[in-house]
Amino acid sequence: MDHLNTGRTILKLVGEAGNIEHIEHCSTRLRLSLYDNAKVEVSDLKKLPEVMGVVTYVQCQIVIGKDVVKVFDAIRSLMANDADAKQKPVTKKKWNAWLIDFVISIFQPLIPAIAGGGVLKSILIILNMAGWLTKDSSTYQILDCIGTAPIYFLPLLIAITTA
Repeated sequence: MDHLNTGRTILKLVGEAGNIEHIEHCSTRLRLSLYDNAKVEVSDLKKLPEVMGVVTYVQCQIVIGKDVVKVFDAIRSLMANDADAKQKPVTKKKWNAWLIDFVISIFQPLIPAIAGGGVLKSILIILNMAGWLTKDSSTYQILDCIGTAPIYFLPLLIAITTA
């Protein structure tokens, strides 16, 4: 896969670098906050062999797969080279769309930690019910503390991702 050409094509199909307000990625998706979602050519994006899917609502999410970091880096470098990358918003986002975008950007990085803690707590419950691990054992107590930590420190984690 030629990541630079993929990035160049994606930039063209989302309305060039001037239409991108903010770009980030998770493990499989590019997440684009755009000034004007109407400029996105969804059908053409879906036809790209590197793109597994496209979802547009508040953000434009392009499912790339395991190569998302390389495509993200290529797009960032292309945007850095574009002198006209910043554009004023065509229309203001509605307050509810802005609020949803804000909440998503805060909680998205926390999902793996919260899910991991929940899975660990579930495994502990199963091991306890099977009789393989008692609640009094030090192993259970340490793993229980690790599983509880994401929820216990949730206010601190939210403050960090909000900043």
